Amino acid sequence: MNETDEQAGAVRNVEALYRSHAALLITTAICRYRVPPHDADGLVHDIFASFLERRPQVNDAQAYLLGAIKNASRHYWRKRAHEAPFLPEHANTADHGTTMYLDRWSLRHALAVTLARLGDKCRQTLFRFYFAEEQRDSIARELRTTPANLNQLLHTCRRRAREMFLSLMEPPR
Repeated sequence: MNETDEQAGAVRNVEALYRSHAALLITTAICRYRVPPHDADGLVHDIFASFLERRPQVNDAQAYLLGAIKNASRHYWRKRAHEAPFLPEHANTADHGTTMYLDRWSLRHALAVTLARLGDKCRQTLFRFYFAEEQRDSIARELRTTPANLNQLLHTCRRRAREMFLSLMEPPR
């Protein structure tokens, strides 16, 4: 394999890594490290650009990327530690519409990350039960299980989804 083939393969690997982890990294930066949403996206792009440049040998990509977003977020706040806020006479009034939009976006983003991390069986079962509004009996029949086992599966999936969602939404310590 020549060098251009290796580079093309590395780019494809980073693209796949980006698609599977970008939402988690953006949500982590916003929720855990309180990086503003418009800056969190830039931090994630910088992390992946750095990853592509260096192409480190990584055993656990998710752990590496979470460590990188942690470091990038801390560096972000270190750079801004000496910035002075506007004086009261220069401050604009709060735009509650934008705040509500960002809160809704953050909530939807956290829900999307939660659903992406749940796993196929839980995601499809919850989707069919809540969004497609299928009856328990028909879902159980297609899964080749009993309605009682389906109830247990729904309970377990809801609990896992709730734990994942709450861990994404909790503030950093």
